Amino acid sequence: IGCGVGNSFYPLIKRLPHLHVYAFDFSKRAVNMASTHELYNTNKHRISLLPLDIVEDAIPFDACDYGILMFVLSAIAPERHKDVIMKIRDKLNKGAVLYFRDYARFDMAQLRFAERQKNKVGDNLYMRKDKTLSYFFDKKEIEELFISCGFDIVESNLICRLIENRKDNKQMH
Repeated sequence: IGCGVGNSFYPLIKRLPHLHVYAFDFSKRAVNMASTHELYNTNKHRISLLPLDIVEDAIPFDACDYGILMFVLSAIAPERHKDVIMKIRDKLNKGAVLYFRDYARFDMAQLRFAERQKNKVGDNLYMRKDKTLSYFFDKKEIEELFISCGFDIVESNLICRLIENRKDNKQMH
């Protein structure tokens, strides 16, 4: 869900010979780029790719055993989060696993937005220069959201990383 250019599913296609992937993204450009990947040509029978707006469009695929939702929900208006999660839940088989990762509250990107003080459009919600949204979740908030939509939380972690730019002698948390 929000497959981008395929960086999350192509390694899985390569490693798991029986995996079938239904992949979609809001960006037609990203979907077109994903379709130029070398693994797409040799695995077209295993990969279904299409542009799709997860907020407005129905998901045209059958139910799945796994889903990947990475850095997608944050680009959607918070009042639509529950609708989108319910739509995804309805396309997952019983016992399926949804891998979720997104921006956390006080992420370095949020702190940069806050410094500029002109991109804020709501609580923990900012507008990027390209007019896309960027929402920053609290760990408890996202857990409660998924539970309210009928999910069980198997594991939930807040990932904190330190990235060092040695050239500029900067550290980013």
